[in-house]
Amino acid sequence: MRDETFHPVAWLAWLAAAALPPLTTRNPLYLTLLLMIAVINFMALGQDNATARGWATFVRFGALLWLFTIPFTALTNHHGDIVLFYLPASWPIIGGPITLESILYGLTSGLSIIGLLLIFAVFNLAVDQARLLRMAPGFVYQAGVVTAIAVAFVPQMVSSWQDIREAQQVRGHRFRGLRDLLPLIMPMLVTALERAMQLAESMEARGYGGAVAAVAPQRRTLIQMMLLVGLTLLVIGLGAIGFWPEQRALGITLSASGRNVGFGTVARYASIPSPWLARMRPGASRL
Repeated sequence: MRDETFHPVAWLAWLAAAALPPLTTRNPLYLTLLLMIAVINFMALGQDNATARGWATFVRFGALLWLFTIPFTALTNHHGDIVLFYLPASWPIIGGPITLESILYGLTSGLSIIGLLLIFAVFNLAVDQARLLRMAPGFVYQAGVVTAIAVAFVPQMVSSWQDIREAQQVRGHRFRGLRDLLPLIMPMLVTALERAMQLAESMEARGYGGAVAAVAPQRRTLIQMMLLVGLTLLVIGLGAIGFWPEQRALGITLSASGRNVGFGTVARYASIPSPWLARMRPGASRL
């Protein structure tokens, strides 16, 4: 039961709303509430779902990285009023005061990272990537394919690692150090190459890489240039708003212009058909 209850667009809206707090705030109360919501959804969707095991391992790996973000932030960020101790100023980068505020900032930053990982894990458990890809407009089908492959890469890699490790343990292999990684890494690389070949054959059978539409090269170049100009203006405008507050009016103007150019181009040329997406029927196999 992955996409029979809620529409993928509803889950996209949930993803945008859930990812906004960890991207915009470091308030521990909001991040803790968001983390609890994501955990509840993950546990509800992960029942009887083999993909959840791969994402759970990936989230645990993110939690392990969280343990390194706290001392790293404390050693490299020397801002704050509550000084716990000092390191010699002659030491590069880490030399200086170690403050309580920097430790708390590393803690909240780790909360936001774990929250984002859980949010995307919940989204991938709830939504069928093939159905979501079929809903993508024709002019972004290449980006949609790349996104679908990237989303499925992490859980597949973790699942392959666990399967290979269990198979090696059955054969008597025991992991004792870095030298024992070779019997695990080599089969995983071979499996990754086999899946890459299968994916390439599947995409070729569905017509990927053929003519997208009967569009003149000059028109296609114009569309790409307009999108590039819109994206560039948007990035420059947002950068001006964030880094040069005195140029806020100019930043708002540039970002609004970039948004209008991008959305205008999309609205005008969104009707370009994509025969490759049209061939992806609901009963077709997933990427």
